[in-house]
Amino acid sequence: MALLFLLYRYFPAEGFQKELFRLRLAPLLLAALGYLAIQLAASLRFSLALGAMGFRVPLARVIHLHFVSLFFNMLLPGGIGGDAAKGYYLRASSDHWGKGILAALLDRYLGLVSLTALALASGIMLHTPGLRGAAPLPWILGFLVLTSSAPYALRAGWLRGILRRGLGRFAWASGATGAADEGIRAARRPRLLALGAILTLSYYMGSSVVHLLLGKAFGAELEYWPTFHLLIVVALVSSLPLLPGAHGQREAAYVVMFTAYGLSRSQSFLLAALALGMLLLGAVVGGFLYLTLRASREDGLTIQRPTLVS
Repeated sequence: MALLFLLYRYFPAEGFQKELFRLRLAPLLLAALGYLAIQLAASLRFSLALGAMGFRVPLARVIHLHFVSLFFNMLLPGGIGGDAAKGYYLRASSDHWGKGILAALLDRYLGLVSLTALALASGIMLHTPGLRGAAPLPWILGFLVLTSSAPYALRAGWLRGILRRGLGRFAWASGATGAADEGIRAARRPRLLALGAILTLSYYMGSSVVHLLLGKAFGAELEYWPTFHLLIVVALVSSLPLLPGAHGQREAAYVVMFTAYGLSRSQSFLLAALALGMLLLGAVVGGFLYLTLRASREDGLTIQRPTLVS
């Protein structure tokens, strides 16, 4: 909030207070419910990563862990606090705590590959005169083609060698011997990547609906697909490991992108503040679940041990 205040101070937005006090409650409540609902897509993607690494976790427990990770995402640059929290709580279900971290890294890999492919497809869509403003089918097809090509990149010997050396050292240090190759094999499964891409696409499509509702709360009429493309850019900017929780860089991206889109500066600041409020809502829910997780003695996690092959 302090970083948002500094942005507001150095880039004054007239009418911000007036629009703030004219917020409509109904769209705001619907946006909050929508934000909590789209976390199901992220939880399902994490469940896919867990299954690929041998974990068998009930979906309710995965959702629980995901919201706990939203709380810890506020603390470390690039949102890696959530990954650390997931690995920490998964360690109880495995003989080697590093296996839980590798599952969280696989989930991050699925999201990053999908987000990069979305950004490339969106960029082609926005900068091709014949496609701009057309139906979303062309860039969705391009997104699926780009995503499906990612497993073949891991077949390159030099890239596979870098991953094996890096993950191998981590796995050796954490005691998860053999987990590095298991993680690379999982990352090369086209079916796993395709399902992760569909869930990532669903997440950002739902997030666009949430932002349309946030805009309606203060009278801004946003269009769906331009908002979707802008959110992809904001997501890429906020994934850079610069500031704790990416706060400040995310809000600056909101102000710059949506002001260029056509909103007034005060509306862009208000949209950034409301989007930050959605993140705080997720963190509050995650903090509450974190306290219940600490108080719980039964972690409810099991792992299917793979057969060792010489």
